[in-house]
Amino acid sequence: MPFVIGMRADEAADLLRQAGFDVDVERGFPFGRRDGRVIGQDPGAGSDAEPGDTITLTVL
Repeated sequence: MPFVIGMRADEAADLLRQAGFDVDVERGFPFGRRDGRVIGQDPGAGSDAEPGDTITLTVL
């Protein structure tokens, strides 16, 4: 699982999709911007996620 915190949301999602993961993007409170930065990922970097697993990105 790559480390994507700090990346632009679209770049992070593209990277994860290319690695075979499904991606769910949650906008942080109060309003995450579409071009915002990733402030959290679940599961975290280095975890044993398998291709096809869903990775949740929190974006501000």
